[in-house]
Amino acid sequence: FYLSPYTDIMIDNDKLLIRQTLFNCIIKINCKPAWAQELLELLYMGVGEQVLLAYFKQNMSAEEAQKTVNNWLRMGVLE
Repeated sequence: FYLSPYTDIMIDNDKLLIRQTLFNCIIKINCKPAWAQELLELLYMGVGEQVLLAYFKQNMSAEEAQKTVNNWLRMGVLE
């Protein structure tokens, strides 16, 4: 997976905000800035589904991680 080029990113003290500019969808994840930055680096380089799920599981439950990946695909945040 890669982060869609049609996204705007904002990292705050306790959250990551991603706006998908084509569909004007906004995603918020409560997390530490270092976690958000590492996630973005993975997505810029390209990452497999299992690695991405494992990374999400550091910050959320396994069920929520799968839902997040599915939602991001549906919303056009991931390609």
